Amino acid sequence: MKTTLSEQKIFTVVWESNVDGEFLVAVYPCDSLEVAKAKVNELKEDVLSNGHFANDDLEEDCIIEECNDEHYFIKDQTDDYYEDIYIKESNLFVKSE
Repeated sequence: MKTTLSEQKIFTVVWESNVDGEFLVAVYPCDSLEVAKAKVNELKEDVLSNGHFANDDLEEDCIIEECNDEHYFIKDQTDDYYEDIYIKESNLFVKSE
């Protein structure tokens, strides 16, 4: 029996969060770029509608970098908070016999 390796792309959405000096990281594996982009948008909407940034004056107090639909960064300039949401593309090798 011959063993073969096949290569597959995987897209991981990474959410790095600094909440008043406490660093948190969440990782969401996605099987396609389209699914990953939708997850970035979902997390971005969550950041803007819940928690710290929902109550901030975003234009006055925050730096917002919406690099593209694969990366979103927001930082409060007056407090120790930021959210960095981005997609990381990787290769996954699957072994089959």
